[in-house]
Amino acid sequence: MKRARRSEHLNRLLLLVLVVLPGVAQAFTFQPAGVLKPGSGKGLQTTKVYAPTMRYPTEKSPSYPNSQVWGVGGSQGPKGGQCDAKNFAYPWWDNYCETRTWSMPLCPSGKGHQGQDIRGATCVNKTHWLVAAEAGTITGIGTYSVYLKAGGTTFRYLHMDPGTLAVQVGQKVSKGQKLGLMSNAFGGTPTTVHLHFDIEQFVSGTGTVFVSPYNSLVESYEKLIGPADPCAGKDCNDKQDCTKDTCAAGTCNHTPVSGACSDGDACSLGDVCSAGKCKAGAAKVCSDNNACTKDACAPPTAGSPANTPGVCVFTPEPKACDDGNACTIGDACNASLCAAGGAKDCKDGIDCTQDVCTKGVCSHPPLAGTCDDKNPCTVDTCGTKGCVHVANDCADDNACTTDSCTLGKCVHAAKAGPCDDGNACSDADACDLGVCKGTTKVCDDAEPCTSGACANGGCVQTPVVGSCDDGDDCSLGDACSGGQCEPGSTKDCDDGLDCTLDGCSDGECTHKGELEAEVKNCVGGFVEAYDACGAGPMLEECPPEKPCESGACGGEANPLPGDAGGGADVTGDADATDDAGPAKVTDAAEAKRDVAKVADPESIFGPETAAPAAAGAGAAAPAADGCGAGRRSSLAGVLTLLGLAGIGLAWSRRKRPLYQTRR
Repeated sequence: MKRARRSEHLNRLLLLVLVVLPGVAQAFTFQPAGVLKPGSGKGLQTTKVYAPTMRYPTEKSPSYPNSQVWGVGGSQGPKGGQCDAKNFAYPWWDNYCETRTWSMPLCPSGKGHQGQDIRGATCVNKTHWLVAAEAGTITGIGTYSVYLKAGGTTFRYLHMDPGTLAVQVGQKVSKGQKLGLMSNAFGGTPTTVHLHFDIEQFVSGTGTVFVSPYNSLVESYEKLIGPADPCAGKDCNDKQDCTKDTCAAGTCNHTPVSGACSDGDACSLGDVCSAGKCKAGAAKVCSDNNACTKDACAPPTAGSPANTPGVCVFTPEPKACDDGNACTIGDACNASLCAAGGAKDCKDGIDCTQDVCTKGVCSHPPLAGTCDDKNPCTVDTCGTKGCVHVANDCADDNACTTDSCTLGKCVHAAKAGPCDDGNACSDADACDLGVCKGTTKVCDDAEPCTSGACANGGCVQTPVVGSCDDGDDCSLGDACSGGQCEPGSTKDCDDGLDCTLDGCSDGECTHKGELEAEVKNCVGGFVEAYDACGAGPMLEECPPEKPCESGACGGEANPLPGDAGGGADVTGDADATDDAGPAKVTDAAEAKRDVAKVADPESIFGPETAAPAAAGAGAAAPAADGCGAGRRSSLAGVLTLLGLAGIGLAWSRRKRPLYQTRR
């Protein structure tokens, strides 16, 4: 509230400044007669001056005729207060014929505002004097009105303050005489601070009516303020809604504007201004959603207010239509209404059915009770050719029962015989008290590395993992792999002897080949040793104080084979012989050759399988087997001869094999 008051005070101060300060006053301009505030109605465009000799009704200038309703702060105008500076600025605006409900024969719409609203220099109440427009008589005073009659013209002043009136009824007044102060009096409800001024005259062909005071106000105001504006009274209206018509220095200007307009066709809506011309909008849609009428838009009736939109007209039109019922045919329009045609034919010619139409679709439901044959063991239906009686289906889809109908009830008696329980993995299916039973199919293949199962009637063997037995006792750690029992490692039967063939049979180790006990013999001063396989010999020289006896140094005497006296007879005779033993060595050179032969056993005996040649006349050496058996006696004789010859051997006092058999 305080802000509103402060704003109103500021506006009043501004108005006072504009009026009082010299050189600040605005140049007088005005809109032509009939140009009203946009949206406030359609004015009377005229150049006629109905009171050419009248004085302007306010004592002093400036004054601002304009709209109270469509001005700033008015009920139909922009937001603000009555004291807004825009209400106290040129140009003037005509508001004669502005939208009202009073009958006004001269207004284009036949109704409108009867005169012109005039603001004073400011909005201050009871400040500005109003004066007589002509010399005349005060003929009437109301609660907020004064009537001045001058000849055939009556001037009416509204909204003067009743308490400040300077005249009374019947009083004669001169032109320019003070009548009262401008105020906001309006009976019990105040209005804005302004003067409503109108002129009532006789108009030929019409009668005594309110005429336009606008041009008379313009001329009288120009006389009040000085020389007339060259544009005063100049009609610059180009009759176009899409231009702003102005006058400057006596020249009319027509500036294109935007916004809504009227193209003169009441059946086009949303007309808008474009480049100074009114462009027609969309045609008014007239539809009553009735197929039996012809829809059209017609101009409004004569005497309708300006810019009244077109009127929709719906004319009955006889033609085919659809009454919305799909079960009728031949529908036709009758006096704007769609009349139903004949019913759709849904007869099927079958006595036991109903003939029904639903949403245009024929159906034929059976008539209840028309096909009953009184047999409880039949199903009675109505078919395409009439009643149908079918025996009651008591089948329970059980192969182990006999199905029948008795007195309308189904009976299912158990029966025996083969059947199929639906399980492909069962065998020998047979009925048992009305139930089909079978024996589960066995799928064990007795293999340790597979697991058998039945699937879809067939046996499937699935490989398993784990230990197994491949049937061979000579393999260890057998295991399943890919459904097969794979043998493990072979049992170890190695006895460590090269002269035996090791093997396994039924889980037991075998060693093929004959083994001999270890043998030790004395050969001169040496111990001749053979191993368990007969391989050797190993020679050990015995010291003189411990001669070789019984296969050991210092043992009992053990004569060589063929030596009757217990040892070889070694002499220096070149031709001496021993029929029972090897040839005697008679020459040192011969002994050296024998030593060379001992170093290479092959040179003495040849191949292992060949018998050595006789060393002396008639002497036969025993044959040698694969392990050297059979060589011992002849070799012993040779070594004896070597010892007797006193030849030093490189292996003296050391155990060293003289030769090894090939293995």
